[in-house]
Parts: sequence; C-alpha cells; structure tokens
Amino acid sequence: GSTTGVYYPRSIAISHDGSYIVVGGYYTALWSKSSSTALWYTQTSYAYEAYISDDGAHILSSPNSIVRAWDKDSSTPLWSKSVTTSSVTLSSDGTTAVIAHNDRDVMMYDFRTGSVFRSFDENHWQLHHMAISSNGEILIGGSHSSSKLLVFSRHNVDAQVEYPLSYLIDTGMLHFSNDDSGFVTIVSSGHRINYYYTNETGRTACR
Repeated sequence: GSTTGVYYPRSIAISHDGSYIVVGGYYTALWSKSSSTALWYTQTSYAYEAYISDDGAHILSSPNSIVRAWDKDSSTPLWSKSVTTSSVTLSSDGTTAVIAHNDRDVMMYDFRTGSVFRSFDENHWQLHHMAISSNGEILIGGSHSSSKLLVFSRHNVDAQVEYPLSYLIDTGMLHFSNDDSGFVTIVSSGHRINYYYTNETGRTACR
C-alpha cells in the first residue's frame, strides 16, 4: 500500500467489510482496499483518535483541539468543532458522534448536521475513553481519574448509572459486542475483566 498522507500516524480504523481504512496523524487520510493511492488526505495536526462507520461512509477524527467529520467522498469536512476534548467516538452505524470535553461536558451530535441532540453536563469526572453501541443508544465512559464506569442512555435519563471498579480503567479497554447485547472492560492492566449486559432501557447488569 501507499504511505502518501501518512505522517506520524496516531490512530487507525477500518470499515466492517475492510473496504476502507482511515488513518489519523499529521494528516487524516482515507484509503480504499482496491487502490494503493489514498482517496484523499488533509492536514489535521495529529489526530489521536480516528473512527469510521461500518459501511465506510462516515469518518470522525480529533487532535484534541478540533473535531472534524467527513463523508468518504470528500476531503472537505461536513462540520468541525473547535473544542478541547478528552475523547471522541462514533457509532458504527455512522449516525451519532460523541465528544467528551475537557470541562467534563459530554455531548451527542447528529453526524449529518453536526447539531447537538443530547448533552450530559452532570458533575462527573473527565472521560478519557468512550465506546458507543452500534445504534448510538448507549454510551459508556471511563476515566484515569476515577475507578468508576459511567453508562449513559440516549433516551432514558434515569438509566445514567455509575459502576464502581476495583481499579482504574485503562485507555482503550471499553468495547461493545457486535449485537450491542453487552460490553466489556479491562481494568488496571488486566487485573480484572468485567462483562455487562445491556437492554433496551439502557440499564445494565454486571458479571
């Protein structure tokens, strides 16, 4: 493959069927598996997080100071947000982008329009890693600053809960199952694995 557009890579993501690959770094770049030449690349000042939807159509990246969203067919962003972030994520169906701000606010955005449709500004800690269910219904977040796990529901305010953990959550150790029936965490460098069941209300149970 080509290295065009890859300068100091910091993140990588691939679509569900492997057709598209996005790399975040000094540039954010998009490839198709059918070509060694990047479809496009654009300077983004070290994108530490990059996500792509399952169908490869929607892309989100963040270098901690500005968040950008793209359709795969253009290097011109659909929208961008000049915010200082601690984490971002994208639902695998490409409908929902989530930005965790350094001021601890967490906001859900309509990917197509860039408009906020749900915000969580309760007095919780700064989130350093997040994962979202494929349909954007349930969001989980962890922090280096607390040994608790936060669970948010897109539609059910009462479903926002905290789970105490024995150790701090390590970055990158939050993942949903493909069918959204549960998610797992690995805490404190593998000392413990927790599995949580989810349901349509956003409530969860730990095992």
